[in-house]
Amino acid sequence: MLPTIGYVCDHRCMSRDAFADLAALIHPLPDPPDDDHDVDGYQAVLDQIAQDRADTVAQLRLAWEEGENDPLLATLASARRARERAEELTRWAFAYGLEFTGRARYTLGELADAAGYRSPSGVATAYDHKDIAEVADQTGASPRPRDDGPDAPDPTKVEELLHDMQLRGPSAARGRVLEVYYLLLKDGWSPYPPQPRAPGTKASKRYVRWIRQWPAGTRVTLYQEPTGYLAASGKIKPDDPRRFYVDYTEHDTEYVAEQLAALTGRVNEADQGRAAKAS
Repeated sequence: MLPTIGYVCDHRCMSRDAFADLAALIHPLPDPPDDDHDVDGYQAVLDQIAQDRADTVAQLRLAWEEGENDPLLATLASARRARERAEELTRWAFAYGLEFTGRARYTLGELADAAGYRSPSGVATAYDHKDIAEVADQTGASPRPRDDGPDAPDPTKVEELLHDMQLRGPSAARGRVLEVYYLLLKDGWSPYPPQPRAPGTKASKRYVRWIRQWPAGTRVTLYQEPTGYLAASGKIKPDDPRRFYVDYTEHDTEYVAEQLAALTGRVNEADQGRAAKAS
C-alpha cells in the first residue's frame, strides 16, 4: 500500500497522505459566500466536495493497490486527457460555428474571445477537414456548401502579403496595415490572397482580398491594397450599398472602423430586404 507520499524514499520523502492531497487538488474548495443567506447552499457544496474527495481517494488507492499506478502520475495523465479533450472540443466548436451555422452568424473575433484566443486569425486555422467531418458524423448536420464561395483562407500567403505591405507600402500606411487587418477580422471578414485571372496561374497583383457573407446571401468583397487603401471593386455602382472606399494613409483606424460600421449597416438593410423578398 501507499500510505504516504514518501513511498519513494529519497530526498522528497514527506509524511503526507498523497491520496488525500491529490483528491484535494482535483476537487478544490470554492470561496465562501459573501451573503449569509447562501450559507446552507455553501455547506451543501462542501458536503458534496467532501464526498467527491473520498471517492477519489478510494479510486486512487484501489488503482495503486491493484496495479501499482502512481497516484500523482495518474492524476497528471487524467489532466492531460481532459486538456486534449478540451482542445478537441474547441476545434469542433470552431468548425461548427464557421462551417455549419454560416460565417455571418459568428465572427472570428467573437469565437476568439470566447475561446481565449489572442488573435482572431488563429480561429480559422485551428481546425481542418478532419474536424469538419467529425462534427458532421457526431451531429448528423451537413456543412454549408462551398461551391458558392472561395476556398478556405491560406494564412501563410496572407501573412506574406501583409509582411510585404509593411515593408514596401507608403510610410503612412505601413504602421496601420495590421491594425486594419485585425479590425476586419474582428468584424467577421475573412482574408484571402489575390485571385488569379485564370485557374492554375499566379495572381499578378499584391493585395489582401476580404470577404464577408450575410445570412440572405449578400456577399461583399473588399481589397486591402499595398498603397494604403481599403475598397470595394471600382465597378460597383455609386448607389450600391456595397460601395466602399477609405484611404488609411490619410485616416486612422478609428475612422476606418466608423466607415466599416456604416457599410455593415447598409448591407444589413439590403440583405434583410433580400430575405423578405425571398420569403
